Amino acid sequence: QRLHIHLEQELHGAPPSAAAALALLGVRVHPQLGEEHPPIPLQGNQVVVYRHVDALVHQHKNILEYQNGKYCFDLYYKNNFLCNIKLPCFGRHNIYNTLASAGVAIFLGINAETIKNGIENFKGIERRNEIIKEENEHLIIHDYAHHPTEIEATLATYKKIANKGKMIAVFQPHTFSRTRDLFNQFLKCFNSCDEVWLLPIYPAREKPIKGITSKVLSDKLNENNIKSRYFSSFSSCKSEIIKLYDQTTVIALLGAGDIEKLAHRLR
Repeated sequence: QRLHIHLEQELHGAPPSAAAALALLGVRVHPQLGEEHPPIPLQGNQVVVYRHVDALVHQHKNILEYQNGKYCFDLYYKNNFLCNIKLPCFGRHNIYNTLASAGVAIFLGINAETIKNGIENFKGIERRNEIIKEENEHLIIHDYAHHPTEIEATLATYKKIANKGKMIAVFQPHTFSRTRDLFNQFLKCFNSCDEVWLLPIYPAREKPIKGITSKVLSDKLNENNIKSRYFSSFSSCKSEIIKLYDQTTVIALLGAGDIEKLAHRLR
């Protein structure tokens, strides 16, 4: 039996990540917009709704940011309180992912205590807000973000984590053609950073394109008053990162190439 989930969204919509996660589980997702379109069971199958979280904030005032970038909230089902959940992962979007996961669990008859324990002990996945090192006020996070829009959104979350500390983005551009085509967007997506450190472009399947290098991008960022440095190797970049271990700093390792090798060296 399939679980059909109708997403009741406000105008700005719920993030697609929850729908994508459910799709991986083979769950069909049918978005519904607005209260005037109530969920309708399809072919007799059960329908479960998870509501836009902001509606719950307005009604219950139960979502709190207990740490910069981390949230806790009360989970309700059919207006009945189930439990309070303290999310271990960074990012407000994970509230939506949690609601979707909890909806599946409730459908399968899993009790509230098990849901709470499972979510609060979730260690995350590799290359998505992956904590590489966390000591006092120093944090190194690794994420797969490599498109300008994705980078900007990811860094917005990390900026909240950094609070008044320094935030440095260490970015490995992915492919020469993407760097060329999105060059101007890359000049704008790092505005929230104190510094941008660039590594050589990860070529993947491509051959170099004349005039398209990380060094050129770094120089252009500096021209645009965004402090940037270029590193020709992981080793040289690692040496500079290690020097910051005693400082209040959030370092974001970003990219879809082999920058994970640098992340592993920093553990």
